Amino acid sequence: IQDKVTGFVVRPGDPDDLVNKMELLLTDPARLLHMGLAGRERVERLFGWKVIGDKLEEAYNQVTRSM
Repeated sequence: IQDKVTGFVVRPGDPDDLVNKMELLLTDPARLLHMGLAGRERVERLFGWKVIGDKLEEAYNQVTRSM
C-alpha cells in the first residue's frame, strides 16, 4: 500500500484508525475510485502476467546459461 495513494495504512491494533480510514473512503467516492484505480495500475505494472512471465523467462535463461 502506498499510503494515501493506493489505500491507507492503518495503525496495527487500532480499530478506531481503521474506522476513520473506512469513513474517509465511504464518504468520498471520488477518492475511493482514484485510490482503487491507482492500486490496480500499480498491481498490473508490478505483478501483471507479462511482468511475471518476463521475470520467469529471465530466471530460466540464467539457469540455462550457467549449465
